Amino acid sequence: MISENDVQLKVKEIRAAVPDSYELFRLDLNGFKSRLQQAPVRFKATSDIIVVLPGYQGKLQQFRLYEAPLFEQGLQEKYPEIRSYLGQGIDDPSATARISYSPYTGIHAMILSAQYPTVYIDPYTKDKEAYILYDKNNYRRDIDWVCHTEGKGFDAPELRAANANANDGQLRTFRLALACTGEYAQYHLSNQGIPGSATDAVKKAAVLSEMNVAMTRVNGLYERDLAVTMVIVANNTSIIYLNSATDPYTNNDGGTMLSENQTTCDNIIGSSNYDIGHVFSTGGGGVAYLNAPCTTNKARGVTGLGAPIGDAFYIDYVAHEMGHQYGANHTFNGTEGSCGGHRNNATAVEPGSGSTIMSYAGICGSQNVQAHSDDYFQAISIQEMWQNVKTGNSTCAVQSATNNQPPTAIGGGNFTIPKSTPFVLTGSSSDPEGDAVTYCWEQMDNEVGTGATQPPLATNTKGPVFRSVLPTVAPKRYFPNIATILTGQTQWTWEVIPSVARTMKFRLTVRDNHAGGGASASDDITITVNGTAGPFKITSQNTATTWQSQNNVTITWDVAGTNNSPINCSNVDIFFSGDGGSTFPILLASSMTNNGTAVVTVPNYNTTQGRVMIKASNNVFFDINDANITIQNSNCTVPTSTAATNITYFSADANWSFATGNFTIEYGPKATFGTPGSGAAAGNA
Repeated sequence: MISENDVQLKVKEIRAAVPDSYELFRLDLNGFKSRLQQAPVRFKATSDIIVVLPGYQGKLQQFRLYEAPLFEQGLQEKYPEIRSYLGQGIDDPSATARISYSPYTGIHAMILSAQYPTVYIDPYTKDKEAYILYDKNNYRRDIDWVCHTEGKGFDAPELRAANANANDGQLRTFRLALACTGEYAQYHLSNQGIPGSATDAVKKAAVLSEMNVAMTRVNGLYERDLAVTMVIVANNTSIIYLNSATDPYTNNDGGTMLSENQTTCDNIIGSSNYDIGHVFSTGGGGVAYLNAPCTTNKARGVTGLGAPIGDAFYIDYVAHEMGHQYGANHTFNGTEGSCGGHRNNATAVEPGSGSTIMSYAGICGSQNVQAHSDDYFQAISIQEMWQNVKTGNSTCAVQSATNNQPPTAIGGGNFTIPKSTPFVLTGSSSDPEGDAVTYCWEQMDNEVGTGATQPPLATNTKGPVFRSVLPTVAPKRYFPNIATILTGQTQWTWEVIPSVARTMKFRLTVRDNHAGGGASASDDITITVNGTAGPFKITSQNTATTWQSQNNVTITWDVAGTNNSPINCSNVDIFFSGDGGSTFPILLASSMTNNGTAVVTVPNYNTTQGRVMIKASNNVFFDINDANITIQNSNCTVPTSTAATNITYFSADANWSFATGNFTIEYGPKATFGTPGSGAAAGNA
């Protein structure tokens, strides 16, 4: 690790934005390149090449490395120094790394993990010796952007929930014709310090290197969530334009560029030589036709940004626009800011701006859920794209076996719960290869308008009331999140517990995070909110409380009609947390009658941050008390003046000074005490 002082005299790379928090590292570029060059091509051999990358907060992580060619063979032979790689996590099996290299752009890496935020590694200085490490949560975007329109292209067939998962063991490879405007090329030539006197061949190699960075990262997402990848076509440099005055594009007009790119790709690349086309510009905004690959509209996709570089461009924009081309609609339910006029009602399953790739995170005014898109597709997007590439308009990809079997997904069934009461959904899964699976619970209600107000209200009778959250290795999700519940609330802006009768549809998506061609499974459940029963709520220990360990205490709660039909909760389980509610590992009582009161024994656990959870034994609803509980040891004085007399092989007399309370006597061979006996305050036994 190095500091800013170590690089203060060096020329820095141009960045679209500087992260709020980051770390700097020095890279042995030649040594790292040597490891990359030894990596076998994926699917052709098992790799024994291990590379170490700094991960979240600088912690070093190991990855098993493979080359994942991003170019068709003819293009790779022409530019052997431009390469793309993938790695499967060893220390963190849920992690995958995508790495790109060229002498023009240096090393770029992206680490996706279910344990930590996505981490990026980019060159920090133009000599490619110092590198910046930052995570997605610290990346700042100050640019307003919008997917201006959405060309309809070819209509998709009606969505079928049963056909929602990338699970047939095939990696689908689409041939990508990736064009650029002269403005885009000049931006990157300037950034890389390529002089105007350089040959066109050198300039195109430099621009192609940046395209390699972008698509290495985009492919990482599509391979994980959809088992889809893209390779840039052999004659792609023919559509890398260096001069804005002579290129065939209207840089600042995405709508016009749709037809311009279709014509250009068909005429220059040849319609039979590519499956999907796209053009990068600096015009700002994006537009794409739906369900376009393999059709006569397959090149109608545009992504433009004033600074077309970095995570915001690659993930928030390019992956988004290509998502449209592969068949995914917008997922947000909001109507303010840029959300206005761009909502797709049939897939409006995310409240407000949404937060996944096909959302409008950060550009919907007061309805922004967060500033940036998270780098995964919502379940409805996976469903739309998978149906398109599997049985829809875009089935022309070359398929190759991944030898990866899909995981299973079990959502746990349907439940009826009381109003205004938190609940927890818990899934389960198994994976034939033992891959590190992740779980993602998402609401799938898409209604809009009256009764589906945004931001959501507790009185909404339809539409989404819970945001999507990142996949995690934990199979459960609390609604709302635990932090909100611990404050005694049942909602925050983007997670709202209904206070009225309604139904909610949820989908559990399980990903296996298999590097180079992931597989997924899903299961749908329905939660019915009863508008008469509830709220089910703990009524004791809602102010700071102190307990003595091993004593009996009474806990009370408001049954609120949950013991009656249609909920029929006869019994509850009572759990204890010693860490402020982060986990509830201690079972105080099980299958207690749901009558509003229970006597439990305080655990022998020292804490000042205790919490109690009461959960329905055969249902998903629960409540947590509102204040911390302190547990102290019982008032017991340790005996003194202990002595043993009349010791024989079989017995001994023990004596001690008088003490209060009961305690345990342990006996055994010298220095190996551990066999319990019993003791009392009296001074002998």
